[in-house]
Amino acid sequence: MRYPGLSVILFSLIFFLTASWAQSTDPDSPTPLQDGKIDASVSTGSLSEPKTTYYAFNVDKGTLDIKLDVTPRDSRDGGGLVEWTLLDTKFQQLKYDNLAAQGKPNRQIKELPVTTKRRIIMKISAAGNIDYSFTIGGSALK
Repeated sequence: MRYPGLSVILFSLIFFLTASWAQSTDPDSPTPLQDGKIDASVSTGSLSEPKTTYYAFNVDKGTLDIKLDVTPRDSRDGGGLVEWTLLDTKFQQLKYDNLAAQGKPNRQIKELPVTTKRRIIMKISAAGNIDYSFTIGGSALK
């Protein structure tokens, strides 16, 4: 027994699930940050060839807390580097920082004051052989 609509349903489901996990590489169309958490892996093999992704979220007055964990996949290789930049909607840099991990995991915690309500674009460039996780929260996150 054939179900002609079954292939359409399966294709739609696969497309929806794939699209929901995609990380935007287009600065004009950043991925909306849903729950304040970004988990990713990168295996570029070279620090000179980073993978860059973009996320967007809204903030209000308060404090923005950013926690970044970087874990090398192999303690014997060069590890990796994560660079992050907070941008306004005109792509002007608001804050920049980076964190490397070589041989063992590394953690960075930042508490940033936010004085105005705005939309933030977060640019993340990661290179090497690492897993990384951002947790974004605080009273400023809407």
